[in-house]
Amino acid sequence: MLTKKASSLFEAIHNEKDRQIILLDPELEKEWLRDDLNQGHIQELMQVHYDDYSLHYWPVSRDLYKKGVTTGKENIEQAETSEVLRHIREQMDIR
Repeated sequence: MLTKKASSLFEAIHNEKDRQIILLDPELEKEWLRDDLNQGHIQELMQVHYDDYSLHYWPVSRDLYKKGVTTGKENIEQAETSEVLRHIREQMDIR
């Protein structure tokens, strides 16, 4: 898994370390898997902007990381886009 500096969306909803996973649009996947991929092209692909708002969001309880706590799929529900945006605004102190 490769990471880069977090976008404002990832920074607001998920991140204390200011990083996010690198996401590629489907049309760039073949570029990433090319046999002749070089360092310059890798760096270029890592900087391509991915539309964060095309993603789906599932809030996960912090209990997931606690030892001895059993969590399952029933504890994870897809968030509505409006909920995610409200959370981002709160985190970024945007009214």
